[in-house]
Amino acid sequence: MSCPRLQLSVARQFTRNISRGKSKKVPVQLLTDFPPHGVKGQIIDVAPSFMRNVLHVDNKACYITKDHGPRIPVVDAPKVVLTRTTKKVKTAEPVTPKESLPALSLDELSALFSNMKSASKLSVTNMNASADLSGIIAREVNSSVPETLSFQLGTLKAPFTATELAELIYKSSGIELAKDSIVLQNSAGKSLENLSETGTYYWKYNSSDGETDRKKIIIN
Repeated sequence: MSCPRLQLSVARQFTRNISRGKSKKVPVQLLTDFPPHGVKGQIIDVAPSFMRNVLHVDNKACYITKDHGPRIPVVDAPKVVLTRTTKKVKTAEPVTPKESLPALSLDELSALFSNMKSASKLSVTNMNASADLSGIIAREVNSSVPETLSFQLGTLKAPFTATELAELIYKSSGIELAKDSIVLQNSAGKSLENLSETGTYYWKYNSSDGETDRKKIIIN
């Protein structure tokens, strides 16, 4: 089996296994060519686990949300053009010209058209972050980020703000959060602009579509 056909076969099997789960698909932008799913710059729908375990590794793709749009220029799905060639025959012989078979098999064509149909559902002009996507991000934060983050005051940038917290979360878990949606609080629940002293604080991610559980920050 040739390499492209093997990739298509593996992709179809992976997609079939993913479709058995209950997770809804999320929009992502490919940051590199990733056949047969798409090309660099293309926006596609994938299962959250496929994004987390495959595409997010080595920065192959990024999430598309209300706060984080496309990182690179968006490209449309490549068009598949099928051609048929006619075999030349001698004029002296009454032979009917024969047509060559399509270059791709029916299974391969089906996989390509399915991928194109999935990718065509999104465009930059009408893209909006949905409540389902917000819920997925919240679940990722709740499951991947520890309930308590502990730091030494001397190791942090002073003062410690939501920007530094967003960078630490991305480096440790690969989850991108908009700094403007991160809320820092004291023990009484009052919002804070920054943390500049030792003590126990709290934070949560609060977007227009939902929010995460409140988590603790301890600064020694």
